[in-house]
Amino acid sequence: MPNDLVLVRHGEAEGNVVREQARQGDESGYTERFVTTPGRRWQLTADGREQARCAGAWIRTVFDGFDRYYASPFTRTTQTATWLALSRPADDRQGEDRRPRWYLNRSLRERDWGDVGSIPRKEFTDRPEYALNARRQRTDPLYWVPPGGESIAQVAENRVRNFLDTLHRELAGRRVLAVTHGEFIWATRLVLERLDDDEFVRLTDDDGQRIGNCEIVHYTRRDPGSGAISDRLEWLRRSRPIGDHRTGWRMQVDDWQRIEYRLYLGDTLADADTDPECS
Repeated sequence: MPNDLVLVRHGEAEGNVVREQARQGDESGYTERFVTTPGRRWQLTADGREQARCAGAWIRTVFDGFDRYYASPFTRTTQTATWLALSRPADDRQGEDRRPRWYLNRSLRERDWGDVGSIPRKEFTDRPEYALNARRQRTDPLYWVPPGGESIAQVAENRVRNFLDTLHRELAGRRVLAVTHGEFIWATRLVLERLDDDEFVRLTDDDGQRIGNCEIVHYTRRDPGSGAISDRLEWLRRSRPIGDHRTGWRMQVDDWQRIEYRLYLGDTLADADTDPECS
C-alpha cells in the first residue's frame, strides 16, 4: 500500500446547507431547482471554499506534494480540489511545473442515495411506500439500502476495494491524496480499520466521530514516533477546519491513533454478532 493515504471530504455544499436547515425544521431549501438538480452538480458554498482553502494550507505545511492526486468527479469535490490550492512554486532553475495532475475516479463518488437523495427526511419517513425502508435505516444502517441506492457495505466491498486495489498495484510505498465524500470515507474506514458491524454502528452513532466538511483522514504506514515503516497502513490521524465566516477558519488536529485489528478465537466467534435483545 502507499506509505501515506490522505482522504479529504469536500467542503460545505448546497446540499449540506439544505439538509441541515431541514433538520432544524426549515424545508424551504427544497425548491424546484434544488430537487431537480442532480446531486453530483451541487456547488460549494462560500464557507465550503474557505474550508478548502484552510485545509489546503495545512496540507502544504505537512506534505511536500503527493505522487498521485485523485478526486471524485462530482462538482463539489472538483471545486474542493481546486480551492485546496496544492500547487507548489515552480523551480525557476529547472522550469518545473509543480501543479497537481488530478485523476478523476468514479469509485470515489458519493454513495448513491437513490430515490431519497433530494427529498426532506420527513417526507421519506412519512410516505407509506418508504415506511418500512425508513425503519430499516434506523435498525441496520450498515446494510440499509436507500430505495434505488446503495448501502455503505456495498460501497465498501465494491468501490473502496476497487480503489485500494489500484493503489496496491500502482502506488506501493508512495504518497496519495484523494478528495471524496463523507460516506465513501466511512466505507474506507470500514475496510482499512477492519471494523466489525457493531463497531461501525457504535462509531456512526457517536457525534464525535462525525466526518465534517473538508475533514482530513490521514492513514500512514510510518510510525509517528520512530519513523519505521509498517507492512500495512497502521496509524490514523484526523484534522478538520473549525470556525465560521465571522471568526475565520483554523485547523483542529487530533493525535495519532494506532489501528488495532479485532480478531476472534474460534470458540468465541459465535458470540461476535449476538444481539443482546435476542439472547
